[in-house]
Amino acid sequence: MVVFCSVGFLVVVWFEAFPMVYVDIHHFSLGASGLPFLGLMVGCLAAGFGYICWNYFYVEPHFKATGVFVPESRLSVALFASAFIPVSLLIFGMFFLSLAFTSCDSSYCRRLDR
Repeated sequence: MVVFCSVGFLVVVWFEAFPMVYVDIHHFSLGASGLPFLGLMVGCLAAGFGYICWNYFYVEPHFKATGVFVPESRLSVALFASAFIPVSLLIFGMFFLSLAFTSCDSSYCRRLDR
């Protein structure tokens, strides 16, 4: 439960960093600052579609053949998908820091230089 809460906290903090990065550094307008969230929506839809396909083509045939459903069989998908959140946070952070310390002129970046 603690791990789930900490991952949820990281995602919320990550979402809170989007306006700082895209409005303060990249100078997106208020309407355009919501566009990065569309990428998350597309990713969630793609992951949901992939999970439904995996369930249809792997889990259901296995259940029909053996008649036994093992709940742990779904862990292979979770293990595969669990690497994407830390990797995406790392990529976002590295890109933000490279911009902040090389070509940033906003007041937020000046606070980072102190």
